[in-house]
Amino acid sequence: MKSSRRHTRGFTLLIVFGVLLIAFFIAFFVHALSRAEVRLTAGYVDHQIAFHLAEAGVDQALYALKSDLVSNRALLAAVEGEVPTEIDFSGKVTDELQRLVEAPALGDVVLWARYEPEVADNPTIGDFRIGRLTVRSQGIYTNPQGQHARRQLKVVTKVTGINLGIVAPDHGLFVRDPLPITFQVSDWKLDERDLSVWGGHVYLENGLRAELTENLMRKEFRPMRQVGFFDLGYDTFHFSTLFNGGINLTHSRLLEYQYNSITRKYFKFQGLRSILVGDGAYRAIEEPYVPQVRPRPQGYDNRDINLYRPEEYEEVANIVVKPVTRWNREGDLDDNKYFQDVFFRGPLDTRNTVYRQVLPLYGWGDWRRVPARFGENPTRRHDISRPIHLDGVTFVKGDVFLEGWYEGLGTLVVQGNVYLGGDVVGLPPQMTGYQSLVSLVVLEDPAREPYGPNEKFNKLTGRVIYKPHHDMDFDPRRMSYTRDLSPNLDIAMYAQNGMDVDRTSLLDQFINMDVEFNYSAELFDFQRLPHDLKIYGSDPKDVLRGTAGSRGSQVFYNPQFSSELISWEEETPEA
Repeated sequence: MKSSRRHTRGFTLLIVFGVLLIAFFIAFFVHALSRAEVRLTAGYVDHQIAFHLAEAGVDQALYALKSDLVSNRALLAAVEGEVPTEIDFSGKVTDELQRLVEAPALGDVVLWARYEPEVADNPTIGDFRIGRLTVRSQGIYTNPQGQHARRQLKVVTKVTGINLGIVAPDHGLFVRDPLPITFQVSDWKLDERDLSVWGGHVYLENGLRAELTENLMRKEFRPMRQVGFFDLGYDTFHFSTLFNGGINLTHSRLLEYQYNSITRKYFKFQGLRSILVGDGAYRAIEEPYVPQVRPRPQGYDNRDINLYRPEEYEEVANIVVKPVTRWNREGDLDDNKYFQDVFFRGPLDTRNTVYRQVLPLYGWGDWRRVPARFGENPTRRHDISRPIHLDGVTFVKGDVFLEGWYEGLGTLVVQGNVYLGGDVVGLPPQMTGYQSLVSLVVLEDPAREPYGPNEKFNKLTGRVIYKPHHDMDFDPRRMSYTRDLSPNLDIAMYAQNGMDVDRTSLLDQFINMDVEFNYSAELFDFQRLPHDLKIYGSDPKDVLRGTAGSRGSQVFYNPQFSSELISWEEETPEA
């Protein structure tokens, strides 16, 4: 009996031990499975973080190739030189990506890029450079346990470099007008309006007849020994004309015309004998404006001066803005959100200025962002954090309001009107690493012209209109609200239907304007220009030489990335 009881207890103990052993193995298995799941989950998360870092690296690389100084210059040189090029990225390009992880020390991105030139396929506009850009981005994530996860992406995209240049790049002033330009000295009218061109060639297709005031004769012609010591301006016998302005082309390298020539009129002294015999001491003379006046019988066609049709600009533009309007039903409704009324308040709520339904390109900053300095009155101009980015070709169908800082090398094409509110100046090369230069091309919109294409003078579009405004928030002390009566335009301008000054300003007779590069147009009305228009005629080839590429650039290439990728794939990470 006792033996049977001991046997039962032993068997029970064995069963209990077996159950405990099975429970232990189940617990061990569950624990191991759980740990493996945790490791797999952690590894999956680590690799996903690495993958997202690699994706962000691709976007950052493409952005840097447009904006980072080192990377952008390398790509420009590759596009221009048409040679296979390995492109390096500066350290600050990837610094920002490290902030995507919880601790910057745990994440890193390595970027490579290579440009391979290709042959352009029948370019229809400008000078093309075609190539492929391969970007490799490796995301590296190190978890807190010191384990590394790597993912690598390879992206290939098409790059197009387009050289459009500026319209009429060799000319400071280029005008094709159906009527000859005439400047006539008014006997009793005080008019100091002055047009001067200080560089480049001048082309006036239908010629110029300019009466020279005594002031202009004394200031420019006598030191050049082109007229005699006693020769006088055209109407010097009326005292008021001494203060009148005129057209000064004496500093231009060459004056060209196709019809009617370019002449100056003035009074030439006939010598003492003429006084004695009673023939009159002075005689009105009309002769070539300066010795370097040359006919150009063949004229210039649009291709000669880098001028293209609207549809051609639109075809190669990397940004196209075409809202739906009553003149353009085929536009993009999403683009309507970019157009708005721009309002500037004047002192005591007077002289308010409104720009109706324009695309605002406003490059001034905010004086509140400027570090305070004793005795200074910071203005919007002092904040350069919000420049207008104008790279490549931007095409806008509609009106544009333009003012402030800009950066980039590009062409802004507007089929409509451009309203200038003040200075338009490029950021200094010390800030960008290259010389910024924008070519402004303003074209007529036939759908908005009420008189049809055959009416050449009553045009409503295709104009550059200077419309100054007050700005009560331009600086904290409100001392600069009447600024920009003499705007500086650090751009090249083509205005198909000419330039105009908004005459609603009380100060329109005091508005002067300086243009750094050139001004070209089809229509030219001397009476509609700013009070004094000074065109410096800087040669864009001289300004850009050496900034875009290693060969000493004389062109205007700017890389544009295709919106459609050629390929996108994941690679085995390189060690």
